[in-house]
Amino acid sequence: MKVETILVGLDIDHDVTNIIDFSLELAILTKSKITYLHVFRPDVKTQEEVNNKVLTAHFNHLKKLVNDSTKYQDLPHPAEFLVETGFAMEKLLSISEELKPDILMLGTVPSESQLAAYFASIARSILNHWQGKVLLVPNTFRFQSFNDILFTIDFRFQELDFLMDVLVMAELFESHVTCLHIINDDEDMHMIEANMETLRKLFQQEVKQELLSFSTSAGKTAEGIQNYINQSQTDMVCMLSDRRSLFGSMVSPSTAFQLSKSIRVPIFITKSYASADLKAVRPQLMIN
Repeated sequence: MKVETILVGLDIDHDVTNIIDFSLELAILTKSKITYLHVFRPDVKTQEEVNNKVLTAHFNHLKKLVNDSTKYQDLPHPAEFLVETGFAMEKLLSISEELKPDILMLGTVPSESQLAAYFASIARSILNHWQGKVLLVPNTFRFQSFNDILFTIDFRFQELDFLMDVLVMAELFESHVTCLHIINDDEDMHMIEANMETLRKLFQQEVKQELLSFSTSAGKTAEGIQNYINQSQTDMVCMLSDRRSLFGSMVSPSTAFQLSKSIRVPIFITKSYASADLKAVRPQLMIN
């Protein structure tokens, strides 16, 4: 995977220090150009006026937050800064369409209200509408290393493309990748073992043996991934996420979105070509 541009959406009304540090580290390691975007909504109750003075104040605040990071001086290219007014999701999507970043990075903030987290989440909206790669970073996450990356697999062909991208990134970061499959009750264990062995042989000739390993865990998908993370030293989770309509996401929210509400490490997501709304039955295993 070649990463040349990164767009970071920041809500500077929250503590974004950790997200800025992480984004700068990623830009340094990938030698990418990075753009920071802040979207603010004027206070309707106070009839806040939007003028050059207000815009300049927000711009200077955003720039100072990034410039104050000790990692800023190591950037391969000067960072760019954008300040927009309006609805955050709408602006994020329009700027993303314009810039077409290789990675769209968003900070996530835990919500005390489950209702607000479900219906008002920027992460859910972006995952539903943006078709590029998304990196969700909890504002509590403090970057230490990229030693261990977890890649979730469900034996689908498209996962292989994303896994190759992740493995390229892992070599750059000197990381280890664990491919984890969550076993559901209706799955054939013999088929799972055969699929795992096929994947081992497939990647054995492509990557260093110590770079990649395979594992399984039982339970519901999001819970199984969370349990694995709690018992390991995972630094980042990578997964394929199916496209969903607004109604589909409310009826059956994606695993990525479910994890984003509680997970304490970044989630790197790419979109599936297929829509989850069109799936009447569980997908068949990839390898027979």
